[in-house]
Amino acid sequence: MKTLIIGVDGLLGSYWNKKFKDLFPQGEIVGTSRKQENNQYFLDLSSSHLSKFNQIIDSEKPEVVAYLVGLTNVEDCEKHKEEADLMNTVIPAQMAEICKKNDIQFVYISTDHLYSNKQQMFTENDPTDLVNYYAFTKKKAEELILQKNSKALILRTNFYGKSIASKPSFTDWIEANSLAKNEISIANDVYFNPVYMGDLVTVAYELLAKKCFGIYNVASDEKISKYDFAIQYLKSMNIETKYIKSFSIAERPKAVARPQCMTLSNEKIKKAINYQFGSVASGFDKLKKENQKESTVKSMIHYGQHSIDQTDIDAVVNVLKGSYLTQGPEIEKFEKSVADLVGAKYAVAVMNWTAGIHISCEALGLGAGDYMVTSPLTFCASSNGALYCKANPLFADIDPETLNINPAKIDELLRKNNKIKIIMPVHFAGLACDMKEIHQIAQKYNVKVIEDAAHAIGGKYADGSMIGNCKYSDIVGFSFHPVKNIACGEGGLMTTNNHGVYKKLLRLRSHGINKLDDMLIGSEALTNGQRNQWYHEMQSLGYNYRMTEMQAALGTSQLKKINQFLGRRIAIAERYESEFKDLKNLTIPQFGHRKSSGNHLFVVRVQFEKLGKTRYQVIEELKKLDIQGHVHYLPVPMMPYYRENFDIGLDSYKEALSYYKEALTLPLYPAMTDDQVKQVIQAVKKVIG
Repeated sequence: MKTLIIGVDGLLGSYWNKKFKDLFPQGEIVGTSRKQENNQYFLDLSSSHLSKFNQIIDSEKPEVVAYLVGLTNVEDCEKHKEEADLMNTVIPAQMAEICKKNDIQFVYISTDHLYSNKQQMFTENDPTDLVNYYAFTKKKAEELILQKNSKALILRTNFYGKSIASKPSFTDWIEANSLAKNEISIANDVYFNPVYMGDLVTVAYELLAKKCFGIYNVASDEKISKYDFAIQYLKSMNIETKYIKSFSIAERPKAVARPQCMTLSNEKIKKAINYQFGSVASGFDKLKKENQKESTVKSMIHYGQHSIDQTDIDAVVNVLKGSYLTQGPEIEKFEKSVADLVGAKYAVAVMNWTAGIHISCEALGLGAGDYMVTSPLTFCASSNGALYCKANPLFADIDPETLNINPAKIDELLRKNNKIKIIMPVHFAGLACDMKEIHQIAQKYNVKVIEDAAHAIGGKYADGSMIGNCKYSDIVGFSFHPVKNIACGEGGLMTTNNHGVYKKLLRLRSHGINKLDDMLIGSEALTNGQRNQWYHEMQSLGYNYRMTEMQAALGTSQLKKINQFLGRRIAIAERYESEFKDLKNLTIPQFGHRKSSGNHLFVVRVQFEKLGKTRYQVIEELKKLDIQGHVHYLPVPMMPYYRENFDIGLDSYKEALSYYKEALTLPLYPAMTDDQVKQVIQAVKKVIG
């Protein structure tokens, strides 16, 4: 069952998403968020929302739409009535109408605030008593939704549970204050019968499965005061209750009226699906068991991780069901998608970017006795490309602020060595090098440029254009390793604007066999002047560096989510910057460049000696807190192979070596939850701060 959640990062939305995966392991959730940086569809609930909502419906074709947002603060509803009308009434009614036209089940979460001051269990048919504007907007929404979509499902409820979003729940507020030993006062004569969020989501889908529609109360069997609710909750969690004080609502009149009794009868829903809600205490038991289950499966937060959803799985499965597993249409589709994204003329996909580096160097004529300049702060594959061509690697030191290759150092090397044929700048962690300056240097000395953009798909140059458009270089290459910004399992791709280079890459990728409009020279090539379709010929030495159809299909599917992935990476990186900027013994390279970077990695520099700990100790302490620390990278000139086979003096790379001594990589990937980000922040502050 595919569900579109409006407000997937909210209090209920984030839990609904989590519970859905337990209920429907093979199901699919699509979410919208009002935060552009989140890994979801951005949907600003304003006058422009309808066209975007229709686009999402057309694209995703959900079976269910759950409207889980709204203005719920009672005071805010009184102060901002237009916003309350829009969020709570107008928009959900419009969405309900669209769902009816598209034969999609629509779910709306209403409230228990519709009744007041009567000591009873209210049924769905009892007359309402609206005491504030929040209640008015919810009641009006119910009426409009059912007018526009008589098959809509409306759930009147009050729910509780642990928040997995940024907004705390009522129980979170109670627990946090009690643990902090803050006294709080809660009314002992305001009554309700809230339901555990797990029950709310479960019964929603049971009602949907039975095609139930209209209004249903979702509530526990027990009427309880808010004060007693708080006391029982803390006892169930083995937390002291002495910081919870009671008061009568009559003693503390509010500027905005609130209901005093909101208890709901759940008889109708019990008859519909025979669901047993139980007491509030039984809900606390479910919540506690769920928390215990999650704590037992808690896993290490790695420095990087791929994000695969059902659309990616379906894309690969569809290939397996088709006619091609290699050299089919998915390769060209993926290549075109990347070229269109970055604004390049041509793209060539390969089995991995290491293979891409090799044939890129060959395509630009690098050979025996030549030299290639690259950064010492990179994975060894960058400089290995020169070795594959029997050429020599050279390294230009980095800029300590950006961690990218320093153009001035490149210029120094080119002045001294006229055998340098290629410059390979590396966009470290996803931040673009100073490509305008590097391009000018390359033109000055008549050398070629290959950008190693393994970390950087989706990132931008200083001028705001996309990394990969080749305006500053001959070739740009991307990596699609599982921890990169999009994943193909393994995979790489080069972009170029040079048709001749494009043709060379195609040949080198596939055994050196002729491609496109290459001249055929064999006597068997033609019959009566027409090319024989079976005929092919190898005119130069090449390699089998082809990408499979499965990799390409996965890449195309992943690429559709690149903006969501990048938005989430930016949000996490900026949160880290905000939290870590004032820590002693820690500095943040690339600070303030998150909006333009691909943000593949988040690295910090730790002054371990001043801290009084070794890097090994810090990484081990983080590990005990379930955080994986890593190091990117051991500078290539320090690698034993390079030290043994090349006369590389380490004095020339002082900035790279200085960085390496302090380097620490922290977890950063789109699937990180807000709780995991918070866990990393707390761990770093504990271990380093």
